[in-house]
Amino acid sequence: MGVSCEQLRVEELRMRYEELLEDPSVYPTEANWQFICDHRLEGLGHLLMAKYVTSLDRDELDREELHQVAIEQFPNYLQAVDRLYALEVVYEYSQAPDEVIVDLIRRCRLFDAARLLGWLRQDRVWEVMAVLDVYQPEYEPDDLEAMRALSAAIHRLPAEGRVEERRGLFGVGMKYICPNGHVNAPDAEYCSHSGCGLNAQGLTADQVKRLEVLDTRIDALTHLME
Repeated sequence: MGVSCEQLRVEELRMRYEELLEDPSVYPTEANWQFICDHRLEGLGHLLMAKYVTSLDRDELDREELHQVAIEQFPNYLQAVDRLYALEVVYEYSQAPDEVIVDLIRRCRLFDAARLLGWLRQDRVWEVMAVLDVYQPEYEPDDLEAMRALSAAIHRLPAEGRVEERRGLFGVGMKYICPNGHVNAPDAEYCSHSGCGLNAQGLTADQVKRLEVLDTRIDALTHLME
């Protein structure tokens, strides 16, 4: 396969960027970001993700212009490169706070049921439930099968709460004990204690609603793919 002069020039620049970005103190300029996005340069994702995360981690008053540029441009980069590469960068990056990863998945439509099922098996339930209602750009039959497997696994989450007999001021009675140990009325579906709200499976009402969105989406996709 032949290589054009332009392809060679771009690859040389990509390699140079890779070398420079290894330095924690080096951040791309806006022109650099534009070139990287326009040419969909892969191989830089984890380095650019590190710049994004460290920029977000700085106090807003301490952020310099290049930090703000990184915050603005990294989501654009994820949407410019091949989707499979973007998924690899975000889902396999382990040095970012959970809320940062969730935000990128939501903003860049990086829903991937197979990878989320892997997270669920690692007990990363909060992250999984936070993105269940996110779309992805296109769906193939394999995506539908992965979504079904993910939904089934969530529905099979073991019950961590329970209804049991408890002694109180007015005698013995049945109570719902949520996964965090809070005592509720026996017919409570969700814990009523402030800041909790868990059902027996350890899910909040908002998380259950997202699961319902996923199940509806599965039904719609099934109908469209018949």
